[in-house]
Amino acid sequence: MANGCSRHRHPGSGSRWTSTQPALIARRSFRCRSCVDRTDPSRTGDAMTSDRVPLVVVTGASGVVGRRVVAALDGVARMRLVDRRAPTDAPPTAERVVVDLREHEGWDTVIRDADVVVHLAGNASPFQDARTVIHEVAELAAGLADAVERSNVRHLVMASSIHTLGRHDVAGHRPVRASDPVWPCCDYGAGKVFAEDVLGLACMQRDAVFTALRLGLVGWKPVDALYRSNWTSDRDFATAVRAVILQRPAGPFLIASNGARGRWDIEETEERLGIEFIDDPPASHPVSRPDEEIRCLMLMAGGSGRP
Repeated sequence: MANGCSRHRHPGSGSRWTSTQPALIARRSFRCRSCVDRTDPSRTGDAMTSDRVPLVVVTGASGVVGRRVVAALDGVARMRLVDRRAPTDAPPTAERVVVDLREHEGWDTVIRDADVVVHLAGNASPFQDARTVIHEVAELAAGLADAVERSNVRHLVMASSIHTLGRHDVAGHRPVRASDPVWPCCDYGAGKVFAEDVLGLACMQRDAVFTALRLGLVGWKPVDALYRSNWTSDRDFATAVRAVILQRPAGPFLIASNGARGRWDIEETEERLGIEFIDDPPASHPVSRPDEEIRCLMLMAGGSGRP
């Protein structure tokens, strides 16, 4: 497309945008896959254009999100699947490593020879308290960051959360953008902010690319309107994961399906990755949970815009 991408209003080939800013900067101007030469190393990275199939290490591979990442990358990359329990439905060609990553000395072995690390391990509940977050989120990120600085990892992808931005939603800001300042709504969101910072810094120190996927609800049915607005279908999730692995974009991305439109700025993600989220959320499936377990301001407000 000599005149650029009409959908995304990108410039023509004479002034194409590139992703050359530091890894921690949230950038909003990326070329879409319709108007980019796929062999451009600034988009794909050497590991993706060489004859060698990249090795992707997936931590937390047996979890709800992990199983969906593995399914999305089957046939795209070699995989080393890491978890405290062995994955039961992994591709036969995948390497399996059973280890408790809360023991920091295990990290160097886990990511040895990896081109890409997809970090999903840890407690993903927004109902956990600060002490649990330190142990189940922050310490895991610190252990990985320490190992990355001694590794040859070229791209680190972490599962972050919309809870890093949840106070914007509580305050009624619409739509919330991935590039907005972090403003967590709970201890879990604060832990994810720490994880983004420490892993992003480790990547900057060794010139690796860092990508944070700020996820909503993945792998579960929505229980109410708030969850419907950040629910992600397996198909939309797989599309985003494959695009991130193949393109190696830096910065944060909001990942959610069509129900997010107007509330979470998934259009920014679509533009930057050159993809389209296509699925509508299913009907809500209410469940009961004692009020004392709710520790998240966004969940307490029901996403209603009440401060």
